[in-house]
Amino acid sequence: MEKKSILDAIEYSENRFTKRILFNEGGNTVFLLSFIPGKELPTHTHPGSELFLHVLKGNGTLIINGKETGITA
Repeated sequence: MEKKSILDAIEYSENRFTKRILFNEGGNTVFLLSFIPGKELPTHTHPGSELFLHVLKGNGTLIINGKETGITA
């Protein structure tokens, strides 16, 4: 086991979202996505995987199974 700080992984870019992998072990990956207002992640899927989201701050919109869903910290 390894201890890491989420706060150390937060990094913003004017051009696009940033992705920082925190853990990648045993078929599980934990990563942090950071967005500035107005940036978005292209629509995509995760077949065969479970996805868990935790919003640290701010708000946005997700599309889950074709339905828009608001998210907030």
